Amino acid sequence: MENKSELVVLMEDMGDAFKKFREKHDSKVADLENAITSIEKKMGRPGATGDFGLDGAGSTLQIGKTTKGAECYLLQKSQRISMRNAEREGFDLGEFVKDSIVGSRKAMGSGPALVPIGIADQVIDTVREQSAITQAGAQTLVIDNPTNLARILGNDPDVIQHTENVDDITESDIDLGYVTANPKLLAAVIPISEELVQDSPNLNQVIQLAVAGSFAEKLDALIFEKLMADAGITSSATAYAAAVAQDPALWEDVLAAVGGAMAYKQGVPSAIISAPADFIGRASQKSSSGGWLGKPPALAQMAEYTATALPAGTAFLGDFAKAIIVAVRSDLRLEVVRWKNAGKGQHALIAHARMDGYIVQPDALFKQLKTV
Repeated sequence: MENKSELVVLMEDMGDAFKKFREKHDSKVADLENAITSIEKKMGRPGATGDFGLDGAGSTLQIGKTTKGAECYLLQKSQRISMRNAEREGFDLGEFVKDSIVGSRKAMGSGPALVPIGIADQVIDTVREQSAITQAGAQTLVIDNPTNLARILGNDPDVIQHTENVDDITESDIDLGYVTANPKLLAAVIPISEELVQDSPNLNQVIQLAVAGSFAEKLDALIFEKLMADAGITSSATAYAAAVAQDPALWEDVLAAVGGAMAYKQGVPSAIISAPADFIGRASQKSSSGGWLGKPPALAQMAEYTATALPAGTAFLGDFAKAIIVAVRSDLRLEVVRWKNAGKGQHALIAHARMDGYIVQPDALFKQLKTV
């Protein structure tokens, strides 16, 4: 056999080297593709980016400990309680109710049937979405035991510029206290007919909205009752040397109320909550030329919310995230009871939870009053 020429040997060596390079390169590409696929799967999971909000503004849930060592969650407006549970995908509340009543292997055939806790968390999130208080910014605290919340009752602490060796550091005139968060039970019994369960394709949506809407309305009513009675909240009647009437239905008066709040070291309010009639009154204002007046530019970032629990002529404005904490003492449980009213052919959906709101910083709010 003839000896190969140096050129042939060189070409063969180059071919072998390129083959090895290509195999090594293909292996790296495959590893990279697998890594990217793995990352995409992880990033696609709920909460993987730390965003637990509806609008992209959320962050990881704050987890703390009560005095008894139990975990508690503090949620901002945009975060969701349901992110703490994995049991949430592929569940239809309407289908669960139907299966519980009509009969299915998915649910109990008789007696009360419980909705999984992960799904109940979703309903609480819907309650929070419909509550004017939480939408205005109030934080939500999920607790398992009675919990003491710090409440600022007086002024901010005084900061002293100290001179060396001089006894000039004085105690601040600040009053700190606490309020015990231990919400009472809220419950609702919703009758459901056999025909409704069997024939309604939108049962899931209707049940969730009905339950969430009712609980949100009650939650707001309880908190507004406390706000109306809290003497620590500065108002149109107390912010000035003489009481000054400030109509929430007039933008000019809203701006004046903001000025009164700022005189008490409050910032430009993040939100205002008023009665629907006052909201419409502001929205209906026109200039002498017939153009809509609209919100003053200085208040462009202030969100507006309405609540039927508030009487016309009264509004609250300020920083609700600082002022109010909504405590959820127990998960919102949903139970289906078959033939609750057999004579009418009705079953019952029973919803119950322990929820309430607590004012922890009254000087972060201002109460605007049309009549003082």
